[in-house]
Amino acid sequence: MTKPILEIRNLVKHYKVKKTSVFDRRSEKVHAVDGVSLKIEAGRTMGLVGESGCGKSTLGKLIVRLEDATAGEVLYHGENFLASSGQRLRDLRKDLQIIFQDPYASLNPRMTVQQILEEPFEIHCSMEGSERHARVRQLLDQVGLSSSQADRYPHEFSGGQRQRIGIARAIALNPKLIVCDEPVSALDVSIQSQVLNLLKRLQREMGLSYLFIAHGLAAVKHISDDVGVMYLGKLVEAAPKSRLFAAPAHPYTQALISAIPAPNPRVKKQRIVLQGDVPSPIRPPAGCRFHTRCPRAADVGEACRTIEPKSVEIAPGHNVACHLYAGTRSNV
Repeated sequence: MTKPILEIRNLVKHYKVKKTSVFDRRSEKVHAVDGVSLKIEAGRTMGLVGESGCGKSTLGKLIVRLEDATAGEVLYHGENFLASSGQRLRDLRKDLQIIFQDPYASLNPRMTVQQILEEPFEIHCSMEGSERHARVRQLLDQVGLSSSQADRYPHEFSGGQRQRIGIARAIALNPKLIVCDEPVSALDVSIQSQVLNLLKRLQREMGLSYLFIAHGLAAVKHISDDVGVMYLGKLVEAAPKSRLFAAPAHPYTQALISAIPAPNPRVKKQRIVLQGDVPSPIRPPAGCRFHTRCPRAADVGEACRTIEPKSVEIAPGHNVACHLYAGTRSNV
């Protein structure tokens, strides 16, 4: 097995809850990410799915240090990125980039595309002005935009074009890994496939690795090599894409996949409908965090409500955190 380009170990992010008054003595926190561990192989795409508020985007921001982690490690080629500082941190930032979800909010409206795409070079490289100018034109061509559009402002572009500019900015410094934080969720369906195909082409040409965060399983299935499933700050299942969609193990993953519409309307699928709402991340349930909505919790009993399940490997590369599989194979 090849050494991963990025390994996350027990990553934690808690946010303190503001007190409502000076008399409030409670010390509560939001458990946004709570002990997540995963690996991303070089040249591959790890898809990350889950409901809103499960911690996917926070995890992506922790990886590129847009947020400071409460605990844990992010190992890039074996080096803890979270412990880096000074010039070493500056050097590593070139290798780890991010594409944001909102193509409208992620671009400075007061800067032209030329200025937006030149900014990474001004910060990290000592390029002459003519060289930066030429590099910006090359980036625009790479993402399917015309170099003649470099002097325009973001408001002069459509949502899909703006996201292409965001992608051009992310690849400007020839990174090794890019966090794609729901890069197509704000786009029309017709544009989504174009952006996904662009990401796949850039991956082939540049040897990129992706952490692809998304709500839609269809997009994840199209672009990912491996898939992780998050629920309420926890990674509940991770497996190669073909294995996960063919044999989902965790009841939550099974429910998500059952909700994918069948291409043939004559084929009836058995939908697993989850009851109740997602619990508050301020006071997550004890034991398995999914037990309050799990249709299989009664099969296990008290353990689901009191003991947090460990991640176990049930097949090569297929890990699941569920008491239904406790003791199946080795603990991870």
